Amino acid sequence: MRARLRLISGLARLSVRFWDKKGAEIIGGHQWAAPSIEASAEWQTLEYDIVVPTEAQTSAAGILFSGKVKAAVAECEFRLIDDTIDAYRARMFAKVEQNCEDLPETCRAAFQAVSRHIFLPDIPPAVAYTDDAIATRFDEIDGARVAISSSSQPSMMALMLKDLDLRRGMRVLEIGTGTGYNAALLAAIAGEDNVTSIDLDREIVDAAATNLDRAGVAGVDLHTADGWQGWASRAPYDRIIITVGVPDIAEAWVDQLVDGGVIVMPLSIQCAEFSIAFRKDGDRLKSMSIRDCKFMDLRGENARSTYHPTEAGFIVKHSSLPEDDIAAIASIVQQPWTEISLSEQTPQRPELFAAYLVFRHWPTVGFSGSVLTPFGVQPGAGAYAVVDVAERSAAIPQACFGGPMMGERLKQCHADWVKLGQPGTKRLRLTAYPRIGHPSKPRVRAAADRGVIETPSAWISWEFCFLS
Repeated sequence: MRARLRLISGLARLSVRFWDKKGAEIIGGHQWAAPSIEASAEWQTLEYDIVVPTEAQTSAAGILFSGKVKAAVAECEFRLIDDTIDAYRARMFAKVEQNCEDLPETCRAAFQAVSRHIFLPDIPPAVAYTDDAIATRFDEIDGARVAISSSSQPSMMALMLKDLDLRRGMRVLEIGTGTGYNAALLAAIAGEDNVTSIDLDREIVDAAATNLDRAGVAGVDLHTADGWQGWASRAPYDRIIITVGVPDIAEAWVDQLVDGGVIVMPLSIQCAEFSIAFRKDGDRLKSMSIRDCKFMDLRGENARSTYHPTEAGFIVKHSSLPEDDIAAIASIVQQPWTEISLSEQTPQRPELFAAYLVFRHWPTVGFSGSVLTPFGVQPGAGAYAVVDVAERSAAIPQACFGGPMMGERLKQCHADWVKLGQPGTKRLRLTAYPRIGHPSKPRVRAAADRGVIETPSAWISWEFCFLS
């Protein structure tokens, strides 16, 4: 499907729905299609290859608008695509290459050698070869059906494999086996006998073993275990990759990694999540790359990312806030708010400012529907800025709860960020100090471009670097 439009404000996405000959909508046939498009005064084109279910008799397509929209649409059309598995695989890999620049040849060869649809036996190949995360296991949690395992987005997998810098003969531990697809990619790069993979759920591990066998991948060492403890019997590892969102840095991971080794993890920092590649340097970890990401949360005894319902009807998502602060946040966002405008210096990528607020510990709440995510946390704070994280085009604070003074403080924080050159995660450097060897907080002069974040297991110093 192809659409050409001029979007002055808001956000637009392509969408399509399918119905069978009885008029029933086909399950899984409703696609909120990527890519989305952000505001611009110029005409822009959205283009998406649509997989048409074989049982589809009728369909409808259009453009989904979000936010306060001003737009004009020039054209919208369908076009059919080739439906062979080789064609599906080629299109998926083209998306992976598009989203992951300078993909190493070893990673390219792995994606071309390993068939994703084999690891998703209950998913049609046309869907298996989309560049999307696909939920594969569900559980009933508080009366709701919640996904607990998935096959990650191939582009995100490629970026993490690139950051892992895995090479032939290296020993690698994967935490979060899932379908076994990523373990197969690791085996294609490092060699089958060099891969250890663990998952908390025996059924998931057994299914992954079946998938690996069907794909002809032998030698991957699979175990059912709590990922927080790693897998000591085959340590030390040259590389560790974690494929679930983690709230902290486990001591076991650092201990089981060789000095100079690399660990890649989706780490929650103030409930914002970043895929971070760390290299072990003696008794600490130093970041090499930092990317925005979103993964399913770690499960098990040490899982700390939780949803907290409140009497106000909001759900506050946070892993470490005391109940008093959770209740205070829910109460604050029901009070009168002050509209703020940063339009004089509106950034080209406003989500970078939101990331800056995370590390500044600036009291900020992201919201999507009824879920509030405090990603700039100050215990006992009497006011919070609010970011609408449901809309990328609105990823800049728009309202302050707690009085006009809060808005002025936020403007000053924004001015500090602008003076630094509107930095994002590419300029960010982190150093993690496990508390087991560093009982005292590192001495870092707090400033607009640096500071220290405290977690139960580590001190994490951060700094925005500006190299010429």
